Amino acid sequence: MSSTTRTPASRRNPIRKAVAAVAIAVMSVAGMTALTGSPASAATSVTFCFQHNGGGAYANSPVYLYRVNASGSPISLVRNGKTGANGCATFYNTPSNVYLRVQARNVIGNYQIGQAVYSGWSPFRTNTGSGLANVGTGRVYRSCTPGLYDNLCAYL
Repeated sequence: MSSTTRTPASRRNPIRKAVAAVAIAVMSVAGMTALTGSPASAATSVTFCFQHNGGGAYANSPVYLYRVNASGSPISLVRNGKTGANGCATFYNTPSNVYLRVQARNVIGNYQIGQAVYSGWSPFRTNTGSGLANVGTGRVYRSCTPGLYDNLCAYL
């Protein structure tokens, strides 16, 4: 009976081992991409304007970019900013895989002394996948709550 020692295949052909390792790595990356989907795009912009209901630009005032559902109801705040002197502005580098809408909102005073709330929404929302979206000119309405200074709104 003769005894023969065999060398494992991995030691006999190092190139075969390297090719197998590369193939496994490529399949792992491809499998992870298929499971997680492609990355979200963030190369769009949203342009808008606001005017006070009685006329005049909603100038140099706070605005908020919201992620909204298909019917336009807010889900979460994306970021905030301010309008320019003409009541218009643009949010750059916004996500393109969700619906977006802009809210104008400014609160002056508080519930103790009285407050004026200026609020309005852009008339339109973005569509998913859009690169540059103009969501229109929204109207800003004022509501007043009396407090210590009964007619705070009369001074604004």
